Amino acid sequence: MHSILASLRNYTAPSITWPHRDPIVRSFVPTASLSDLAEDKRTYQLCQWIFQGSRSVVVENVENNAFNICFPQKLYSTVYHVARRLALRVGLQINTLTHVWRRAPYAVSSRHISNETYRPDAAYSREDLTRQRDRTKAVHDLAFLVSQQNAQSPSPKLQTPHDIKGFYLAVKTKGLLCELSSEELSSLIRLFGSLSILPNLDNDSTAFRDNNTDAFALHPLAPILHRHQTIGRRTHWGFVLSVAKDKTSRGLRLGESDNFWLMRAALEDVKRLSADEPEGDNIKLCLDRAKNYYLRIKSPNDAWSVHQIYLSALLDYGGHESCDEVLARLGNLLSWKGGLSASLRILLWRVVVFPGASMAKSTKARFLHILRKKLSQVQDVLPMYSNRAAKEVGWASLDSTVQSRYHDALTIRDYFADIIFSFRPGTHPTLRYLHEVYPWALFEARAALCAFNDGTFATLDDEDRASWNNLVLLSLSFASARKGPGSLSAAGAAPQQGFDGGVDSQSQVLGWTVICSLAALSSELHIRSPLHKVTNPAAAHRIQEISRTLWILWRKEEAWRAGAVMRSMPLICCSTTSFMALASVSGDSRLAISLVRHIADSIIYPAQLGSEVLDRSMLHECAVHFAVLTATWGVGTPPQHSWDGILGALRYAQLIPDGNGSQSVRCLNSIADALVMHLVRKHLMLANGLVKSAAEHGLSISGDVLLSVGKALASEGHFELVLDYLKDGRMPGSTSSLLLNAVMDSLLRYHQDKLRPNIVQSFVEIVTKKSILPTNNHALETFIHLCIRAGHIKEAVKIVGAVCQSSSTLLSPSFLAELVTALISHRHYKLLGEILKDAWHKMPGRRASLFRGYRLRYTRQLLSLFPKVTSQEIARSLPFSVYVWPVLKDHIPFHPRLAQLNKKVISLKLSSQLQKMGRLDEKTLERAVHLLVDAGRITSAVKLLNKHSPDKVPTKAGNIILSASLRPTRKGRRQVRHASTRLAQLIEERGFVPDRVTLNLLMKALLRWKSITPTSTIRALFDKLLINGYPMPENMPTVPSGPVAASTPEQHNTPPATRSRSLFGTDGSTSKRKSLPVNLQAFPKHISFTRHTRPLYKMFVKALEARGDREGAARITNVLRQVEEKEMQQIAIRAEARRFGRIKAREKARRAGAPKKQ
Repeated sequence: MHSILASLRNYTAPSITWPHRDPIVRSFVPTASLSDLAEDKRTYQLCQWIFQGSRSVVVENVENNAFNICFPQKLYSTVYHVARRLALRVGLQINTLTHVWRRAPYAVSSRHISNETYRPDAAYSREDLTRQRDRTKAVHDLAFLVSQQNAQSPSPKLQTPHDIKGFYLAVKTKGLLCELSSEELSSLIRLFGSLSILPNLDNDSTAFRDNNTDAFALHPLAPILHRHQTIGRRTHWGFVLSVAKDKTSRGLRLGESDNFWLMRAALEDVKRLSADEPEGDNIKLCLDRAKNYYLRIKSPNDAWSVHQIYLSALLDYGGHESCDEVLARLGNLLSWKGGLSASLRILLWRVVVFPGASMAKSTKARFLHILRKKLSQVQDVLPMYSNRAAKEVGWASLDSTVQSRYHDALTIRDYFADIIFSFRPGTHPTLRYLHEVYPWALFEARAALCAFNDGTFATLDDEDRASWNNLVLLSLSFASARKGPGSLSAAGAAPQQGFDGGVDSQSQVLGWTVICSLAALSSELHIRSPLHKVTNPAAAHRIQEISRTLWILWRKEEAWRAGAVMRSMPLICCSTTSFMALASVSGDSRLAISLVRHIADSIIYPAQLGSEVLDRSMLHECAVHFAVLTATWGVGTPPQHSWDGILGALRYAQLIPDGNGSQSVRCLNSIADALVMHLVRKHLMLANGLVKSAAEHGLSISGDVLLSVGKALASEGHFELVLDYLKDGRMPGSTSSLLLNAVMDSLLRYHQDKLRPNIVQSFVEIVTKKSILPTNNHALETFIHLCIRAGHIKEAVKIVGAVCQSSSTLLSPSFLAELVTALISHRHYKLLGEILKDAWHKMPGRRASLFRGYRLRYTRQLLSLFPKVTSQEIARSLPFSVYVWPVLKDHIPFHPRLAQLNKKVISLKLSSQLQKMGRLDEKTLERAVHLLVDAGRITSAVKLLNKHSPDKVPTKAGNIILSASLRPTRKGRRQVRHASTRLAQLIEERGFVPDRVTLNLLMKALLRWKSITPTSTIRALFDKLLINGYPMPENMPTVPSGPVAASTPEQHNTPPATRSRSLFGTDGSTSKRKSLPVNLQAFPKHISFTRHTRPLYKMFVKALEARGDREGAARITNVLRQVEEKEMQQIAIRAEARRFGRIKAREKARRAGAPKKQ
């Protein structure tokens, strides 16, 4: 090679520039790009000849006068030096450094160009290189994870967001990002952006409510990953920004979807900063960043969510200064697309009535100009509507289910908005039934927002101001625009001040003004929501004044308005219904009488004469509000609280049809349902009375109405009335179950205060006889527990039996186990037998719940040692045998563990069984004795000891027998005498050897005898124990105090060593007894803290506290605490020593098993 390079010395080398590595892509491996090759192919042939002996280096001729040197990474430095020296010799110039990551091999690329410096197209060359070879497995797996193909497959491959991030960072670290295409990076941004907003969809539901294109919709894999996410809410906006930065660093262009998610990321930063610093400068910077991405998005016609998200965030966090920009952009959208979506209309209402909004006059004028231009293009005649046209706009077809039709001012208000802002004015399927109102509504909209050049306004500014005020009034009629306080006053200003600022100045908009004002009041008072409480009941007089003024304006406009479009029948019915609703809310009977006359003159008589067509459904809401007014306030008469008076008033006002036909019956039933629903929030007892008497007048109340009334009665504690509804049987089954759930929830809130016997009995009757079961099992179980705690055990058992017969899955196994335990603890064997008789055979999988008593675990071990007991032996004279066992024996095989249900059953059956058995080991004997003593069968326990241990009684078994003498039935002298006598018998006759547990038992009996053990004796006894070796902390100060403190020095002549072992400064002797009843020196020196010290010290503490010596009890408690701390230290030391010993043993075993070194 050196000789070949030496032959090229006649070539002169120009200057060489080797650029530095880019820090942004420092993980990429650079390769050199050679340029300025000679015209002939000598360089290519020379390189091919140089590396022909190496199998790892390949020289490829890519195109004319260009070649690639391909080599592995380990030969990079060698090939680099050869190429550099070759360039020096033959006159090449290395002037660029392209960052290309290739799996293997790497390439030194050479391209022939002219005298100009070559600048490669990064995006094109990298994509071409990626397509020319296979991608790595890591990149392929990452691309498949975030692909549409994986998301749409029946069983997608899932990874957690954290793992997907890890895969991406691993690919980035290895320098493999160039193998990911632009679409795959966009899919990654879209996936993590979707995961970040999924937890907030409830609060930001409008973000994806409209029809979105694929570019702005959620990633299909995001909901799946979000459902499987167990670590709670997390956002990934930082990762989204990182991927976007990596994409731009490669020279790739951000797409529409990328800009959308980056805009969302910027808006999330605005939301986060607004919580910390609402007035900070960083919020403005983030809004500018979001605006930058928003302007780059070229959204299609159906992607309304892009504009709604940005503009709503701008209005929320940009303050009143942003209203001008929001209004301008809404105007542009209205001009470009010919209408606004529902979400953008809500945003417009908010902007128009935004408090303190600073919008430029030119912005308002331009927006009004766009509205006027659109209204001028609206057809004067309502266009035809077809299913094809509906599908083009995304609406429901004509054959779809007809929604509820309302006839009030709110509907006319919606028709105004549809004509002004809809893409196809007046053709929305939910408003098609108002097609007769179209000419009048279009005329009013043009009169309110357009100019007629009739000399009403002197200047264009006055005209724009009046039109803008009319738009403000329309916005105020929408509840979404009225979020702050004072909304009712804003909607109901005095007439002399002007409802919209243009009532007194523009005579053509009286209809617009009245309808929008009525809609604002109806929306504020929630007229359409019967169960919603009145916002401000004290404002009845104010509402009367406003409604009467609006009625005068409405009648005035009808009387003298020249050139106006005639009012149609639907319009008259809608306005009359809203006026009647306001009269019902405020109790204005005078207005109601005027409305009744108006109905007769303008609606009923024209329909009877044939000049107008009347559909009775148009007056349905009006009749309902009139009935409510009649029942609560009265119309010229006192309030009517019966169906006769209410129906008579409706017939007098001609609001219901005459006759008994099916149509009349349906109309009356519908009015009755609506009347009762309205009365629930105003007069609950009146609603209940009307429901009770409805059947007498041939009226049928629907199940939903009965459910609402029942829930209201239950919430106020009228449970007897609610349960009467359920016992009547007028409600459907599903509705009855829901009402029963509501009753139980209300009863649980009242606890046992309202749980009277008649209520529980009614509940039992409903569940057992009517077979009405609740659907909420948790509420049912809690209610049954409440009945048991209140003492209604029989009723609770009846409910459980009825529920188990009807449904075997409504009650959980854990609840049944708790119920069985409660019945056994209260010895209600008869009730337990009833439950088992009714439901045991239907629930064989739950029978093990009867045998989970943790208190008798030793009984399982004891019974497992014995042969099986026959059913005849268990079924004897106890209530268990009478009520429970006959039910169980027919369904399950017998097992001795059944005897755990009662300790006396165990003692009765096992005592005779143990007498028949041979010798028992000591452990089994102790357990059997403990079982018999615990059941109170002391004689049987002694006989058992005599048989199986005749020579000598074990110490533990003897202590169990001795503990029976300490039963609470014996007190004082009788208990001490009985314990002493039994101990003497055991020692003398059975060779019993007492231990320190025996001492504790005797001390317990002695301390209970208050007359013989005063405080001084107890203190002396405790000092005696300390002197005889019981533990005491070192350096414990001994200060004589209390009744034991001596006044003569003779009582303190004990040696210093003896005094150091006492706590109260005594010598351990008392005035009556100089020693303890047992010899402490005969016991073993070992004293267990758990079995000996702690129980004994606690006895002394309890005895001193019972005698009022709190100071002595506190001193013993302090001693016990310090002794316990020392014991815990010793336990830790022993545990560490055992661990060290195990380590040494393992090490010794390892050394013993290792081969010896030679």
